[in-house]
Amino acid sequence: MYLTRYDSINEEQFNNYIYEWESREERISPSMVKFQGSDMDFNSLQRMWREFESADTVPEGRVPGTLYFMLDDNSNIIGAIDFRYELNDYLLDYGGHIGYGIRPSERMKGYGKIILKLMIDHIDRDKYDKVLVTCYEDNIGSARIIESMGGKLENIVNEDGRGKKRYWIEL
Repeated sequence: MYLTRYDSINEEQFNNYIYEWESREERISPSMVKFQGSDMDFNSLQRMWREFESADTVPEGRVPGTLYFMLDDNSNIIGAIDFRYELNDYLLDYGGHIGYGIRPSERMKGYGKIILKLMIDHIDRDKYDKVLVTCYEDNIGSARIIESMGGKLENIVNEDGRGKKRYWIEL
């Protein structure tokens, strides 16, 4: 398993990955992978992801970050993870620095922990001494993954009637 930036995957890999989420009518995670209901083609998505990387080009109200995909040895996308370089008020309360998701058919195989570890290992320790990762209170699997990576629960906040756990991971 390895992480690769969004600009290293091809359209066929991406479409295969997205099809699985959509065929199960699940919300794609992280949301940066594809805006739900978006009719953007692959090239437009690539341009959007590139714009999100720079504070100069990120859309107003958003923060800069980079999207990565985790691939297996056969170049199949197993999951996606994004790293947000800074936090706005919403991300500080609910979203955190990192958002990730594992394709539905690959869940419960330990890949969530692998993708989070790969991302944590990738973060520049000269710029960050800790990162915020969140999950819904009822997402026991994600909470366990975050805790296994050293996540310390700061608190639980209410997001649209659901509890959101806020964990800090020291780097």
